[in-house]
Amino acid sequence: MRIKHWMIAGMVGVLLVVVVPGAQADLLFYEGFDYTGDTLISASGSSEVGFTGTWSYGSTIDLAAGSLSYPPGPPFTEIGKHVHDDDGGEAYRGIATGSQMDFGADNTYYISALFRKELPDSDSSEFVYVQLANADGVKRFEFGIGSTDQFAVNIGSGGQATSSKAFSFGTTCMLVVKIEAKASSNDIAYMQIYGPSDTVGDEPTTWDITHNTGSTGISTERMYVHIGGNNQAGQIDEIRAGGSWADVAVPEPATAVLLLSGGVLAMFRRRKK
Repeated sequence: MRIKHWMIAGMVGVLLVVVVPGAQADLLFYEGFDYTGDTLISASGSSEVGFTGTWSYGSTIDLAAGSLSYPPGPPFTEIGKHVHDDDGGEAYRGIATGSQMDFGADNTYYISALFRKELPDSDSSEFVYVQLANADGVKRFEFGIGSTDQFAVNIGSGGQATSSKAFSFGTTCMLVVKIEAKASSNDIAYMQIYGPSDTVGDEPTTWDITHNTGSTGISTERMYVHIGGNNQAGQIDEIRAGGSWADVAVPEPATAVLLLSGGVLAMFRRRKK
């Protein structure tokens, strides 16, 4: 039986579609700050995913033109503006039903964001965080740059876990967190840190920070951006959450596609002989 070239092309094309997942196929929520104004309060748009209502709260959070940049690896395209605040502030956005994380059951989630800080802390209160909370604003998860100018993550009601990995002012870093929510034991957060020259690859087996001091037992109905104190230009951008590493960092490698397509082509050559 002869196999036509167009059949081979079609089979390889199907493999490419089936094996390589879409970068946003399973996103829970995404925020790229693609807004027209220069403040986050009351903003909403059409490019964000998984949120409801507008950005709210009593503290002004400024937006600056342009996006922070991903390190090498992630295939995502930065859009819009970015949070850039010099004097501290806080705002939250409601997370839509169906996009919330349930920390009261056994679930695994991933979240990533870009962070930047220009100058050292001057008064031990200048943190830069993305935080998750319930509808009453009770925060049970946060990650970002802590008030001691260290990378930090916190899940539950216990203290933070910080990293000894060097932090460079004036450069953008990407933080990726895996959250293992537990129904009957402490939730666990694993965080990986990527500087501007670090290549983001497959999900790590050893993480830069692990934190498991408490159980949250909440559903995450709000997402906060929180910049503390007289901050030295705290900046946040490109927040995305999903159910896998591929949703928030790097899609699965195309190695399987190459192997499968190579096998199809080898079969074609054998049948031609």
